[in-house]
Amino acid sequence: MILPSLALAVSLNEAVRDEEEAREPGDDDDLDRVAGALDRISELDDPVEAAARLIFHVTFAHGFFEGDKRTALLLGAWMLDANTVGGAVALMREPDDELGHLRRRAARGVDVESEMVRLLRSRIPTGDTE
Repeated sequence: MILPSLALAVSLNEAVRDEEEAREPGDDDDLDRVAGALDRISELDDPVEAAARLIFHVTFAHGFFEGDKRTALLLGAWMLDANTVGGAVALMREPDDELGHLRRRAARGVDVESEMVRLLRSRIPTGDTE
């Protein structure tokens, strides 16, 4: 299974930040938290489960100064696409109240990891991966 790197996570985060989200002195990213979120999926072999758990852990970790939820979503989509599952279809819906609600709860520190996995599995049934 192809896994995202910390460098990819940082690049995606930089891409999603707006000019208004510029950092002040002392507003640094905690890349150890982001690396920890990436490590939590390293032993998984199912890209759908790994993508869901990655979205949760990156959001929950608050490793970036800004853009954790947006970065997590892009990492999840990247993970699905890199493993030929089709992340854009599963994750990039407009509007996506269900996934948005789970991401906001994760950002507030609520453990919604299993709910995130269930939601993503419902969108990508087993057997649809190559």
